[in-house]
Amino acid sequence: ILWDQARAARPGDLVIAMALYLSGMAFSGLFWVGLVRAAGGPLNIGVGLRAYYISHLGKYTPGMGLPTVMRMTMAAAAGVRPGTAALTAAYETLTTMAAGALVAAVLIGWRAAGDPTMVWKALGLLVLAGVPILPGVFNPLVRRLSSRFTEGQPLPRLPAIALPIGLAVTACGWAFLGASLFAVTRALQAAPAPWSVYECLDCTAIAALSYVAGFLGQTPGGLGVREVILQHFLAPRLGGEAPA
Repeated sequence: ILWDQARAARPGDLVIAMALYLSGMAFSGLFWVGLVRAAGGPLNIGVGLRAYYISHLGKYTPGMGLPTVMRMTMAAAAGVRPGTAALTAAYETLTTMAAGALVAAVLIGWRAAGDPTMVWKALGLLVLAGVPILPGVFNPLVRRLSSRFTEGQPLPRLPAIALPIGLAVTACGWAFLGASLFAVTRALQAAPAPWSVYECLDCTAIAALSYVAGFLGQTPGGLGVREVILQHFLAPRLGGEAPA
């Protein structure tokens, strides 16, 4: 079934989906490069984005540390201290996930404004996203996640403005990932819906929720957790039934 669906997919929509997906990732990559520079690391945009994209391949191996190691290695080759690379990588990852949770909460609350159950779920997700980004929680969490890579080295301090800027920048990235997901659904449908802002925002909520849940589930690359949520929300859109 999967092979037949893939062969029948419209290549034009798939190309658009790939372009949107890579563009969406670039927002988080540029945010990370900016963090490294703010911490005094000599990292140019080309080398930084290359390290960021390649490090994502490490997500699909057991354990959660390989992407950070890959970024550290490539950033160190450009003259960045390992401790700086590790700290900023943890900071970027948590900021991107927090932005995803916030985006999902706001959009789910908006699309289900008349459903009290969904509104409460959205508020719960908003709290789940809001608590980790409180300065008293976020900064110690970042340092704890990066401590195993820094070996007691003194870590740079990042400006307070970095978090709100990061949330805004990476939220834009989630919008591109949502549009990419919508392009994939169009590629698989015999009579696809026309492009619309509403449909893209709807898919942005689905993409953000599934990826954040996969991150919290601690499986390699979010595999399994992410797909269950995608299946639940996308099955009705693609002509199937959502799993119970």
